[in-house]
Amino acid sequence: MHDAARPCLDAQDLERLLGELGTHPVGGVLAIPATDTLKRAQGGEGTRAGVAQTLDRSGLWRALTPQMFRYARLCAALDQAHAAGRFPSDEAQALEWLGEHPLLIEGAATNLKITTGADLVLAAAVLAARRSHALGGSS
Repeated sequence: MHDAARPCLDAQDLERLLGELGTHPVGGVLAIPATDTLKRAQGGEGTRAGVAQTLDRSGLWRALTPQMFRYARLCAALDQAHAAGRFPSDEAQALEWLGEHPLLIEGAATNLKITTGADLVLAAAVLAARRSHALGGSS
């Protein structure tokens, strides 16, 4: 099931995810390669944190949704994580903690996560552009 926090899922991304993971023994996630320069904050969170380190973004990906996994293995991974008092940031992490290596399936950058009002504005623009394109307008 796709979560409502990402209303701009592209149908082609979903088809690629299903096609590439349909027979995979673990599963995987839609993701996009990190393109921004990534900074680790010094001393925690906040709007005025100092820079502790610039990270090498090569090999780093931003996880999107949906994610797709074998049901029994996912349930076991989540049960084990919770029993150990661990709470994964996504389902893939629970499987990683078991030593699994979910696949990264490249998705579209327009698969936006809605967490702020600004995200909602961007998502509305993406959806309007798709609607216009579908109706024969320019994109």
